[in-house]
Amino acid sequence: MRLETLLHRPKTQTSNFRSVIFYRPFRLLLILAFVLIFQPDRLWAGDFVVTGIVTDAISGEVLPQAQVTLLNHSGGTVTDQSGKFQLSLPQANAAVLRISYMGYTSKDLDVELNPRGNATLSIALIPENIRLPAVTVQASASPRNLSLPGGTYHRFAPTRQELRVTPETIDLLKHLPEIDVKSMGPGQSPQISLRGSQTNQVLIL
Repeated sequence: MRLETLLHRPKTQTSNFRSVIFYRPFRLLLILAFVLIFQPDRLWAGDFVVTGIVTDAISGEVLPQAQVTLLNHSGGTVTDQSGKFQLSLPQANAAVLRISYMGYTSKDLDVELNPRGNATLSIALIPENIRLPAVTVQASASPRNLSLPGGTYHRFAPTRQELRVTPETIDLLKHLPEIDVKSMGPGQSPQISLRGSQTNQVLIL
């Protein structure tokens, strides 16, 4: 009996040791399966990234510095010089993005997120017509202030001047450029024209 007991003891200890070894990894698998089934958001939180490109709907040109805002969460980004953006999401569920650019109609997108992969978007914005109010430009003359310090200024009003003109004066005027003196006959005053503009007749006394 003693010999049989000694022979069976190691076998019992070995079976217990094997059960302990296989039980621990099985328990870890159960915990991991529970987390995957009932709390997937916590497992994948912060690991989901949405990428995309923003272009003009008519010309197809990329729109740099376009604003990409996450509406249902706090956060956002802008597109680079190639019109591309990359946005990290705090939770692996549906996201609402608003893409806006100056001179274009803003667009809201509902993005269905997959916690096991990434999403790539292609957004085309439509240019909007901006009507500016009519502008009327009116010019008006402002009076000059002639009472300035540092000098003396005189203002002359146009008046009719009566001058005494002698025959010698008429002879001198004939030799001046741009002046035309036309004799009207004996006893009549000559007619003087300056650069083609006729002046009043000069009375010679």
